[in-house]
Amino acid sequence: MSDSPYSVDKITFAIGYSIIFLFVLLAVIFPANFTTMMEVVQNFLLNNTGWLTVFLSVCIVVFTLCIIASPIGSIRIGAMPNPTSACGAGSPFPCAPVSVSASCSGE
Repeated sequence: MSDSPYSVDKITFAIGYSIIFLFVLLAVIFPANFTTMMEVVQNFLLNNTGWLTVFLSVCIVVFTLCIIASPIGSIRIGAMPNPTSACGAGSPFPCAPVSVSASCSGE
């Protein structure tokens, strides 16, 4: 075991990598058959579930806008920026927007 506070479930990654490896292996060994199979799958998905794709996309946009408008949207993700490194001549963004510049001036 490592001393890291973060653990990785090796079984989960092994299953995912195995599936990806299997698809790549099939594509390399049988390129014509693989292309035909993928075209059939793509046509089926587009013809039979295209409406689902549009519906889920709209739901995700509406959900995101609801989260932004709710009190949850004001929760900060990540640490507060270091004002000395966020602005100035040595910054990667020397022409920062006014809101970032205002926070750098200590206001």
